[in-house]
Amino acid sequence: EEVALSINSICATLRVGELNQGIRARCIQWCEHPQHAIRAAAATCLARCCAVGDEQAENILLGMVQHPITGDATPEDELLWIPKIRCNAIESLGLICQRGSIKAVRCLIIQASDDDWEVRWLAAESLGKVAARGDKKVCTALLGLLRDKEAAV
Repeated sequence: EEVALSINSICATLRVGELNQGIRARCIQWCEHPQHAIRAAAATCLARCCAVGDEQAENILLGMVQHPITGDATPEDELLWIPKIRCNAIESLGLICQRGSIKAVRCLIIQASDDDWEVRWLAAESLGKVAARGDKKVCTALLGLLRDKEAAV
């Protein structure tokens, strides 16, 4: 918990896109940390210390969206940490991916149909930042969200 708070404090002092290679390297390490709170904080911090188009950071975040934790998940992981890590990684993808990134767009389209409304909402926001204008698959996914049963999305 203390490390996660420290990561959040570091993150709060950085502006989005402020390149800091030392913090970037640490965030990349923290994204693989076994403690879920640290992984969640690192996903947010990574977007603040990387340049737009940083492929290594993009690949790490894509991995965190698809496999938020390693090993067996406890009930607490299922309810709290898996959604938190995924949401932070999805939001960060929207900040660091170049417009038209095929891998990110594919991942975000899948997340736009997730069971968790917050994941769908953040995926929709990130798709608006990352997808190429006029992408028919993205438009279809976003139109599907308009018919969402949860009004928050």
